[in-house]
Amino acid sequence: MQAKAAKKKGAKLLSNFKFLRKYLTESQFLKAVTAHFYGTVVFYACAVWYDNIKASFKYKLRSLHYRLPRIAWRDSYFEYPRDYLAKRCQRASPDEWSLFYSANVVLKTLRDKHPCKLHSLL
Repeated sequence: MQAKAAKKKGAKLLSNFKFLRKYLTESQFLKAVTAHFYGTVVFYACAVWYDNIKASFKYKLRSLHYRLPRIAWRDSYFEYPRDYLAKRCQRASPDEWSLFYSANVVLKTLRDKHPCKLHSLL
């Protein structure tokens, strides 16, 4: 339910950003997208439940992730591949963010030695 709500919120924000794009520069647009879309929808989703959702929903989330860079560079005809968009916007994909978040948790556990049982297992 939480994943569906986040995806619905992302779709609603997407239409708002389509409207705003014509009034903002590329730099302003990317800052607004990072603050209001990536932080609340994509990165939150990856940190909380990305590893536990179905592959079809992961595909939908990845697709939603790449829609905003397409809007930023006015790529409505899908001329640019996703790899190019990822490099240009310098945003981690949902898969990359999920791996980063998991690695960060493991590193903190090893560094802080908490919880003790988990630290000894690692």
